[in-house]
Amino acid sequence: MARTLQDYEPISVLIAAKNAQDTISFCIRSALIGLRAKDEVLIFLDGCTDNTHRLVAAITDPRIQVFSSKAGVGRSSARNFLIENSKSPLIAILDADDFALPWRFAFSRRLLRRNDAVFGSAFLFGSLPYGLPLALTYPAKILPRLVPQILQTRNPFVHSTAAYRRSALEDSSAYEEVIAEDYALWLRMAIQGKTLRRSRLPIGGYRLSPVQLSAAANYQQQVNECTVLRSRKLTLKEQQGVKRVRRTFGLVFEEEFLKSLRRFVARISRDHQI
Repeated sequence: MARTLQDYEPISVLIAAKNAQDTISFCIRSALIGLRAKDEVLIFLDGCTDNTHRLVAAITDPRIQVFSSKAGVGRSSARNFLIENSKSPLIAILDADDFALPWRFAFSRRLLRRNDAVFGSAFLFGSLPYGLPLALTYPAKILPRLVPQILQTRNPFVHSTAAYRRSALEDSSAYEEVIAEDYALWLRMAIQGKTLRRSRLPIGGYRLSPVQLSAAANYQQQVNECTVLRSRKLTLKEQQGVKRVRRTFGLVFEEEFLKSLRRFVARISRDHQI
C-alpha cells in the first residue's frame, strides 16, 4: 500500500552551535529545505559570544526552537539537552558548520523503517589538500552485519549524516564527555544489538577545518588511548568472537584518504601556528 504524508514519522534535527556566525545560517536553511511541516529543528547556542544569536533569530520558521546557555556546556551536554527536549521518534544530527542536502531527511526516514541508526556519504569541503574545492567520502555501502567488525578498528560514519530512532537510545544522555562522543555512541548501539547502516548516497556536506578537534595532530592517539572506546571495542570483539570482515578496496581507500586529509590539515595548523 502506498504511503501518504500522514504515514511518515516526524524527525527532529539537532544543531549544537558555538560561535558559528560564519556557517549557522546556511546550516539551518539547508535543513529546513528538506523537512516537512511536522518536523522540527532544535538549536542549542552554547555560550556563543559572536553574532550567532542574531543570525539564528533572523530565520523565522515555526519548526525552529532555540535554546541557549551563557556559559559553554560542551557538545555532548548540548546535544543531550536537545534530545531531551525534542518530540519526534526520529532524531538527526547536523553540526553547525556542515550542511544537509535536500534529500537527506526523506532518505534517512526511509532507511529508518528497518534500521536503528543510518548514515550516508558526504561531500568534503573547506581545508582540502591541493586546493581542491570539493571531495567525496568514499561511497561505500556498509550493511548492518559488517558494522560491528568495522567499529572495532575505526569509526566509518560522518556524524553530520547520522539519524537514529529515539528507541535506540537508553535515555537522553546519549553523548558522553569523551574524545569521540559519536564513536562511543555507535559502539554502545552495536553492543546492544542495534542495526546501523551506511548508504553510499551523499546526503550532506562535512567541513574540514584546521581548528576542528579531529584535525589535531594527536587526535588519533587520544582516540586510541580513550578508556571508554577501548573497553567498548573489546566488548564488541568478544561478542563477535572470531568473526572477521574482509577489508574491501573501497574501505581501505577511504581510510587512507581520510588519514591523508587529517595529516594535511594538521600540517596547515602547525605551519600557520593555528
